[in-house]
Amino acid sequence: MLNSIVIPAIVTGALYTLVALGLNVLVKVTGVVNFAHGDLLAWAPLAVLVATTKLHLPLAAALIVAAAFVILLALIEERIAIRPFLNSTVALPWILSTLAVSLVLTQLSTSPFSGNTVAFPYSFGQSALNIGPIQTNGVGVTVVATAIVLYVAVQVGWRRTHLGKMLEAVSDDSAGAAAIGISARRASQIAAVVAAIVAFGTGIVSAPQLQVSPGLGLTLLFSGFLAAAMGGIGSFAGALPGGILVGFITQLISVYLSPTWINVFLFLALLGIYLVRPHGLFGQPVVRAV
Repeated sequence: MLNSIVIPAIVTGALYTLVALGLNVLVKVTGVVNFAHGDLLAWAPLAVLVATTKLHLPLAAALIVAAAFVILLALIEERIAIRPFLNSTVALPWILSTLAVSLVLTQLSTSPFSGNTVAFPYSFGQSALNIGPIQTNGVGVTVVATAIVLYVAVQVGWRRTHLGKMLEAVSDDSAGAAAIGISARRASQIAAVVAAIVAFGTGIVSAPQLQVSPGLGLTLLFSGFLAAAMGGIGSFAGALPGGILVGFITQLISVYLSPTWINVFLFLALLGIYLVRPHGLFGQPVVRAV
């Protein structure tokens, strides 16, 4: 039970927590669910492979270049697909715009390696790693450690730093924040950069296990979005329990039933949560003063 369900579920859940965290950063500031977030994280390992195999850069330089590239993609998307709709009262414009960016990034990702699945060789190892009764590998440890570090860093940065408090002000009341000189446009840019950093970390730690392909982003985005929805869209606190819950449901159904039933049970769980908590486990209703 421990090594067949619990540990794999925690590792998988940590990965979905990272995706949910990246989504929630942007949602909290802009109100936009970025459907291209999966493509940003998929481009992280792809850019590293391009830099190392085609540009012949050393790994350290390739990681820096790839991180800068993902951040640049996020800023371009923020400018053309998110910022124009910050004041929109309906969701359809940014749904279509972020989906359009996703389609473009997915198509572009087929170019470097002709759309083929490529192994990502840079990791802390796929060989077995025994920690007391726990059996895992270096990749699993890296995923969990990365999730913990980024989860704590975002929470602490949001609550304890001047920048985080500025973003929180925009999140709570963008008009009021503007009145005291806090730019919603600048906050949107900063949120896009933070989400891109989380996406980069997610892509790098997921690639050794899932490999690099144009479909990597969509696979993770689907489960990560469900994790964010279960925990509460826009809730940092909800990203972790949402991700772990999705991880356990996925692993339990895979072991005791069939992988073909995973999505059915995930949506049943989401429906059950929303019947009791319409805003997710840790989500908060939007209160409007009239």
